[in-house]
Amino acid sequence: MESAQKSLLLFIRLAEITGFISREQALEAQKEIQKKDSASSEEFSRTIKKLHLQAEAANLLWQIARMSPGVKNEKESTITSCRKIIKIAELNENLRQEIFFAEELLRRKMVLIEEINSCLEQLQKQNPENGLSLGQMLLRKHLITPEQFVQMKQQVLQKEETKSFSRLSLNQNTGCIQLMSSDMPLYIGRYEIIREIARGGMGVVYEAKDPSLDRIVALKTLIAGEMADEKDLERFEQEAKVTASFSHPNIIPIYEVGVHENIHYFTMEYIDGMPLNEYVRKTQPPLRKIIKMMLQIIEGLGYAHSQGVIHRDIKPGNILVDTSGKPLIMDFGLARKQDVKQSLTMSGVALGTPSYMSPEQAQGKLKEIHIPSDIYSVGAVLYELLAGRPPFVGTSLAETLQAVIYNEPVPLRELIPGLPVHVETICMKCLEKNPKKRYPNTKLLIRDLERFLKGDTIRAQRSGILEKIEKNFHKKKTFYISCIIIFCIMFVAFWAKISDASKIKNAQSALDAKNKEIEEIKKQAEKEIKEATLAKGKIEETAKELQEAKKESQLYLSQAFLYKGIVLFHQKEYDDAIRAFTKTLEIDPNSYDAYAKRSIAYFKNSQYQKALEDINKSLSLQKEASSYYHRGLIYKEIDKMDEAFQDCNVALEMSPRDDNAYNLRGIIYLSRGLFENAIKDFSKAISLSPGDIVYRFNRGEAYFMAKKYHEASTEFKICHSMNPFYKAESISKRMKEIESKLK
Repeated sequence: MESAQKSLLLFIRLAEITGFISREQALEAQKEIQKKDSASSEEFSRTIKKLHLQAEAANLLWQIARMSPGVKNEKESTITSCRKIIKIAELNENLRQEIFFAEELLRRKMVLIEEINSCLEQLQKQNPENGLSLGQMLLRKHLITPEQFVQMKQQVLQKEETKSFSRLSLNQNTGCIQLMSSDMPLYIGRYEIIREIARGGMGVVYEAKDPSLDRIVALKTLIAGEMADEKDLERFEQEAKVTASFSHPNIIPIYEVGVHENIHYFTMEYIDGMPLNEYVRKTQPPLRKIIKMMLQIIEGLGYAHSQGVIHRDIKPGNILVDTSGKPLIMDFGLARKQDVKQSLTMSGVALGTPSYMSPEQAQGKLKEIHIPSDIYSVGAVLYELLAGRPPFVGTSLAETLQAVIYNEPVPLRELIPGLPVHVETICMKCLEKNPKKRYPNTKLLIRDLERFLKGDTIRAQRSGILEKIEKNFHKKKTFYISCIIIFCIMFVAFWAKISDASKIKNAQSALDAKNKEIEEIKKQAEKEIKEATLAKGKIEETAKELQEAKKESQLYLSQAFLYKGIVLFHQKEYDDAIRAFTKTLEIDPNSYDAYAKRSIAYFKNSQYQKALEDINKSLSLQKEASSYYHRGLIYKEIDKMDEAFQDCNVALEMSPRDDNAYNLRGIIYLSRGLFENAIKDFSKAISLSPGDIVYRFNRGEAYFMAKKYHEASTEFKICHSMNPFYKAESISKRMKEIESKLK
């Protein structure tokens, strides 16, 4: 069964589970799909209409179905195991010309690669004597116009070069030549790209071949490619420069740094292996093996520290284990030189991966992130390898960060009763909240691990009763300080009562010694005054500490409410998000970020006046390009187009690569009848964010209104192929109008 059918069947199942359709409807729809050999986009549309599903719900369920592991893995396995790479020179002349024709269509984004491959398969299976050409097939399917057919044929005939820019493959299931997706480049520099290995927040890593040395390498480049901004490039170049200077057996070495067609990249040794936690889970190595692997990792990290570099993102995913069992540290994307001023991140931003970052990282205290911060992360990695999970895992980002900052990890011997005491002591010392109580450097940590392996006594000490009391005190500082204050007040009051009783007793038993009694009372009074003064001083000192603790806890509380608001906003719980952002502002009235985020939540709730007030307040505290864009969006909704236009221009002056601002300004141009200006802005937005269907639909509308019907038709077809449920009725209506206009 093909992946499109699997996606549709899963889509129907999801619709049933979520209550949009009944069990009977689901069974009937599934039977109809299973009768057919394949599923097309028309089949999806028919299913939606038949089941009477709302477009928004259908869209959400379809995205989930398409992202399911089963469907995704099938696509990946098709690419990796069912295809053989083919060179253009291996093809006969006729097929080469058809490939060149297909490439011109793809280069000009006239036809989707799926449609071309479908026609190429038909072309190769038909009788060559009386069959159709690729262009004729596309004409019959109305995917290109006769004018485009002639234009592309002329282009191919004039083509001087004989090298194909596409990656060709032989589909071993069908025996047909196909074009592979252009998302993966053929070459970067002199390197031939073989496959994508991994993709992260900033970079993508490919397996590539270096033909000059005939060796396989790993090649890393920015996901943003040519669209990367200055900060992305600076951080990427920093990673390359930092790692290129290293030479250690437990750090993956850099081979070359370069730029190819404005795409920055660097190559490094290709490691045939797996992440550290996956390796431990699959191989189940004994404790001593794990400790020896950790020693190699710490030695590599210690080498980086000796070069003045803090990694700041040590985690199992950034440690690869090769086939021999040797661990290697990689991804110095967040690393920084200890003697270099921080310029790539804002103060107060948490850097790293939440479950493995130190408390100072979780609080965004960038100036406090030093060697002990990496030591903490090493402890978190060791904890996971032993316990099967990191020391702290919350249900949300905010919950995890709160746990990292405030909670103590569960002692390892509670999770693994047979674990040696020394191993637990070493790990828990690494995980101390106070950086000064951790190992100050990797050398001391290595010595303790080596002592354990030799059976000697380690230097690290288990937390004594006083340290446990101190940790408990800091955890419940406010409660204990309040108790101390109450105790002091009770002590003073009790002492006063005792002294009064003493006076009465002395007066009754010593009437004949009045002068002596007066002297004693005078001395006693002076003593009481002195003690009361001391008690008052202690109370004032305690109150001051309490005030400072309260101030610090308020800051953390403010951040917690902000995180909570962000999570609720993404869950579309806008009213709850507004309440969380309001709590943040009650604690910190100068949080421009909270005002900006509450403004967006008000906007989503159609409370435009409140949204405008909040965004104005945010801008009065801090000028941000995103805030000007958002205010422009609000002005557009309340029909103040001149103000919206001005804010778009300001946003683009501050951030020239803001695709949202280009899109909004394009909409304003469209409303004013300035179609060419609108097309230009929508095109710029698409170049910055090629996968955004909204920008493509808007450009299609602009083409239609400018009477450029062929271009509009192409744009709407691309939208339909990207998501058949997005504005399905509007696109269908426009396509009919275009068809009638072109007759």
